[in-house]
Amino acid sequence: MSLIKKDSRPAEILSDLFEVSKCIMNVPFDVHKKRINFGKIGRVYRNKGKFEGFRIMRDLESLKKRKLINFYKFKDRDLKIELTNKGKKEVSFLSLDKISLENKKPKDGFYRLVIFDIPVGKDRERRIFREKLKSLDFFKIQYSVFITPYNCEKEIKEISRILDFKFGEEVKILKVFGFNKKNNK
Repeated sequence: MSLIKKDSRPAEILSDLFEVSKCIMNVPFDVHKKRINFGKIGRVYRNKGKFEGFRIMRDLESLKKRKLINFYKFKDRDLKIELTNKGKKEVSFLSLDKISLENKKPKDGFYRLVIFDIPVGKDRERRIFREKLKSLDFFKIQYSVFITPYNCEKEIKEISRILDFKFGEEVKILKVFGFNKKNNK
């Protein structure tokens, strides 16, 4: 779904960086031990109790090369790490995995038809949107038309916000009369 694998160490760095500091993190450098204290991010880089600093620096360099973060020395001792706009977008794509349908019981007898028409410049986002709908157990009717018996408006609005789609213009939800428990006894 995104530029980096969701269960990878770089994904952990991005997620932790965003959770802890909302985009900027100053990492103190311990002059006496000659190593960087990465705190919460560093927990991923322990192997048999030993901290492997070379791996975190390699992953930071990789994220910087992909223009997801910037980092540089700050005040002679600290390392400043910040998310770029591309990095912020990547973190939001990673957060898509946390979205699920809250109530998977059809209560009102209506199906929800999700129809979308995403512009050509947003091919990656369109593909991610389709994959997310499939993972939420939507049934594909056509390439850009999906249906579900569950109430999903809140979740679709959130996914549209993350992917920067205009809800109501590029993405629409229609209530379609469907199954009704009273009529099907």
